[in-house]
Amino acid sequence: MAEHGYHGASLRDLAKRLGISQPSLYHYFASKDELVEQIIEAYSGRMFESKPSLIGPLEQVPLLLRDYVLRLYEHGPHPTFVRFVFAVSRINPRFGRLNREIFVDRANAALEPELAELARSHSIDVEQFGHVLRAEINAIAFRLMEETVLFDARPIGDDVRRYADEVANMTAHWLSTLRERGQANVGD
Repeated sequence: MAEHGYHGASLRDLAKRLGISQPSLYHYFASKDELVEQIIEAYSGRMFESKPSLIGPLEQVPLLLRDYVLRLYEHGPHPTFVRFVFAVSRINPRFGRLNREIFVDRANAALEPELAELARSHSIDVEQFGHVLRAEINAIAFRLMEETVLFDARPIGDDVRRYADEVANMTAHWLSTLRERGQANVGD
């Protein structure tokens, strides 16, 4: 589906590539829509399983996130998954809802306990903390999407790594600023 799009990918061809019969595929998935939902669920689950723990020194958080996002795009099927998610996101409203549920609601719920603990321990507003970290993830991920999904396929270059380093440095600066503001407010 990432190669041919939702409408261009037939279940017959998909079953053939998987080495099973089309009726066998229908045994597992009642429709192409159900298959799409299962692909989104499965690959996003793998993506979240590999997320780093953010508990530790605040200065390490931007580096952990940078390395995590780079690792996603450098290894495995993540660029193909991203291409797939974008290709199907507007075909059926339920795909867009599922994407929001996974990539916003579930992601926030998974990160919230660690973010809240870190934010409290450094006198940072948890909502602002979340916004800064999300900005870092989105900035690095978008650059990687350009390189691995939108543009011609090639290995991730040093220019992209330098960009990711700079974004992580900016995130560290913002976190330092938020911590200073929070500590000043505690003293008031």
